[in-house]
Amino acid sequence: LTNFFSVLSGRDKLNQNNFNNEKEEKLFNELINYNWLRIESALVNFIETKIIISRKKYLKYPILDMGCGDGLYTSILFGAELNKNYDAYESIDFNEADIYNFYKKIPNDILKSKPAPIGFGLDIRKNSVKKARDLKVYDQVKAGDFRKMPFKKNSVNCVFSNAIDDIKESDLPIVFNEVNRVLKKGRYFIFTAPAKNFRKYLLYYNKALKYKKQNDRLNYSLYLKLDRGRSEWAPRSQVFWDDVLKKNSFELVEYIEYGNKNLFEFWDTGFRPFFYYLMNLRNILREQKLYLPFKKVFLELIKGHILKYTENQVVRNGAFAVVVAKKIN
Repeated sequence: LTNFFSVLSGRDKLNQNNFNNEKEEKLFNELINYNWLRIESALVNFIETKIIISRKKYLKYPILDMGCGDGLYTSILFGAELNKNYDAYESIDFNEADIYNFYKKIPNDILKSKPAPIGFGLDIRKNSVKKARDLKVYDQVKAGDFRKMPFKKNSVNCVFSNAIDDIKESDLPIVFNEVNRVLKKGRYFIFTAPAKNFRKYLLYYNKALKYKKQNDRLNYSLYLKLDRGRSEWAPRSQVFWDDVLKKNSFELVEYIEYGNKNLFEFWDTGFRPFFYYLMNLRNILREQKLYLPFKKVFLELIKGHILKYTENQVVRNGAFAVVVAKKIN
C-alpha cells in the first residue's frame, strides 16, 4: 500500500514529464488497460501509435486495415475507448498453435465509445475476421490473403498495416502490387516493420548466438526456444524500403525509426514467459469478481516503473520503423 500511494502521489509529476497532453496520456492508459498482461507490448504500441496519430493527415477514410486481427488495436488507434472490464484476452485458447486464432464472440459492450470511421478490415485468419465483425467498427471485414486482396481497384484512400513483418521478401513485390491496385493514386500506404537494428536489440536471440559460439547446445536451444521466432522477422533498412517502393510505383514520404535497445530487450522478455500463469490468474479474478479492482491497483503500481521506457523513443537507430509511402502511378 505504501508503494501504491507513493505512485499515486507522484502521478501528476510523472504525467507532466512523460506526456505532451491529455490525449497522449489517455492513449497510454487505453493501451496498458488493453494489454495489461503483456505490458511490454503495450509500451511498444504506445510509441508506434503516437507516431502514426501525429501523421493523421495520411489516414483518410476509407482505410484498409491490412491484417486487422480482432480490430481492437486499430479501434484504439482511431480513438475508441475500451470498457475497463475487458482486455485483449477475451478470446484465447492455449491449445491452439496460435493462441489468438480462436473464436469466442466479443462482448457487445467491449467498447465504451466507438472509433472514428475506419473503412475495411482484412485478415487471413477467419476467427479474427469473425471477431472483427462482432466489433462493428468496420464497414466490411473480409478474410483473405495479402497477395490477392478481395477489394476493388482504386477502392481505398489509405492502406494501414502492422503485419508486414510476417511477409517473406519473395512475397513483398506481390503484396505491394496488390496494395497499389486497391489504393487510389496519390494516396498513402502506412506500415510498420523491423528496422536494420531489430535483431541486435533482441535479448533471447543474442544470448542464443553467444551460447552457439561457445558450443553450448543446451543453452543455445533453450534461448532460441524463448525467442519464439521473433528473430525470423527480417530487419529491413530505409534503403531496402526505398527500393521496394520505387519498383512498385510508390515513393517514400517518411521513414521514422523508434525503440531503443532497452525498450526492445524489455519487449522481448517482459511478462511473456509468465503469460500462461497470468491468464490463469486473470480468469480466477473474473470468477471471484475481483478482476477490475485488481487491474486498477496493478496498473497504478506499475505505471511509475514503466513510464521511463516511453521517453525519447523516436531514435535514428531504432528497432522498428513506421514507413509512409505515396502511390504515384
